Amino acid sequence: MTDNIDWNVIELTEIYESFDMVLRLLDEDFERARRVIDAAIKHGADAESMAEPIEEFAMELHAFCEAINGLKDKQANKTQNA
Repeated sequence: MTDNIDWNVIELTEIYESFDMVLRLLDEDFERARRVIDAAIKHGADAESMAEPIEEFAMELHAFCEAINGLKDKQANKTQNA
């Protein structure tokens, strides 16, 4: 019976569940950051300067994903050329 278990699917499911949790936490943190930024703006802070550090995190995550996609493309090309 254990021969029918696809451990890869189970592991992938756990990864997606973890990712869902990360998204929920990011959503909560984003809302918290929005409230703090809003309060700072009401007291004279510059909105763009307050949001700039958050942008760096988004750009870093985007660069990470782009690098992974680049590696996948290189691997696909090697496989096709082999």
